[in-house]
Amino acid sequence: MADNRFTAEFCAKTVLGFCRFSLDSLSALANDLSLTLNQAGLLHCQRYFAGEAGRDPTIGELRLIAALSARTGSLPAAVSLAEINLPDTNDARVFADLMRQRKALGKENSPTLADLATTATAYLARAGRKAKAIAGLSLHVGENADIAARSDAARLTLSVGEISAALLAPKAHTSRAAGDFLLVLRPTSDKSLDRAVADFFAQFGAYHPAPLALIGPEGLSVHLAALPMGAELDLMPLADFDALRGAPALLDACAHSLLLTCPQSAAMAMLQMGAPLTLIGRLTAGDNITARYGMQPLCTISRKFLATFRVTHHVKVTLPAPEAAPFTGSVACTENDTARLCGTKADDAPEAALSALLAAMTAIGTRMENAVLGTVLTLPLGADSNTIAGAVSLLLPLHRFAAELALPTAALRIVTGNRHSAPSLTLFLAAPKDDTVSPIGDEIAAALRKSDFAAARRLLYPRVAGK
Repeated sequence: MADNRFTAEFCAKTVLGFCRFSLDSLSALANDLSLTLNQAGLLHCQRYFAGEAGRDPTIGELRLIAALSARTGSLPAAVSLAEINLPDTNDARVFADLMRQRKALGKENSPTLADLATTATAYLARAGRKAKAIAGLSLHVGENADIAARSDAARLTLSVGEISAALLAPKAHTSRAAGDFLLVLRPTSDKSLDRAVADFFAQFGAYHPAPLALIGPEGLSVHLAALPMGAELDLMPLADFDALRGAPALLDACAHSLLLTCPQSAAMAMLQMGAPLTLIGRLTAGDNITARYGMQPLCTISRKFLATFRVTHHVKVTLPAPEAAPFTGSVACTENDTARLCGTKADDAPEAALSALLAAMTAIGTRMENAVLGTVLTLPLGADSNTIAGAVSLLLPLHRFAAELALPTAALRIVTGNRHSAPSLTLFLAAPKDDTVSPIGDEIAAALRKSDFAAARRLLYPRVAGK
């Protein structure tokens, strides 16, 4: 048994016999390698490598998985909702109705928080009132899901985690294929990351590079599961990457940078023109992520398997704010060349928060028929049934309003806060720019207070209503 356990830093060694280890042996291995995986995590890894992978893992793979899972916290999305008690009678009625609909469709009667919002919106939506979503909108928010709105002369800071291609690039190269290069754009000594990103797209936007992720202090590895396909990475070009540290160094690789992809020909052209990019690999047709340092292997692991370890991350993005942006109170606005984004917290009144977002977006000029609503639910660690009930009470009215207003919603993100926090909701509303400005916030708020959704829709979508 002892010969099968290694403590050396070189992470390409295989843990021989891992797929046949007893639980005691797995625990001893975790102790020897200083892994933070609990027994359930170790058994989860063992089932994967014995089944789908069909081989024993390397030390690097186990350390990478342990480093990722250490940031996961609890998994509130898996909490059963079947037995919760909702204090609000209207919420309880809507929730019971949703449960009946799921049962009639042959689905399980215990949805998770993650699919509750989708179910609510789909069930309450009305035919013929569906708006077109913005392609590429992706919001990932980490432990601190607050909107940090701070305006000075002409700038505004939004702490929103990752704002991906649709809100970063003037034009998004949407077709990604095996063989496309993976590149890293980093700030320089005289430029911040947001300035470096803006300058890069201003100069090289014609080559249509496609941003994959803004990487903050969390490093590269937490983004690997979100790659559009498999990838081969060579981290040798990164001067600050220490290969001797093995897989944990992936957590620090490419920190504070933009990860992007583009066809080989476009990448070579940009590099020859002096683009401030570092080539670190390419996309592959398979599902595996393979990392190496020159010829030295670091780890090979399935992207699908990495995705089972839910990891949240948080970075701060600063973009130019619209001139005289009419944000008030807790509502924050920012923009890029083609779209605008507003965000706000909705701790106890999601309808009022949504009304404030709608008022802000219509006042600065957007195409609301192409708007997308993003939601992030923050729960405390170890949430009990009463806490989950409070979270459901936030989600149900919000998604009822979203459905009645024909606002398509991006996937709900669930993150964990500290153990003593209460459930809170952060809302983001994104829409393409438009020259038409409609200061109709008060009218929308009045219509929503009366639950006159037809009037609110006519105000929000005048172009659609006039057809």
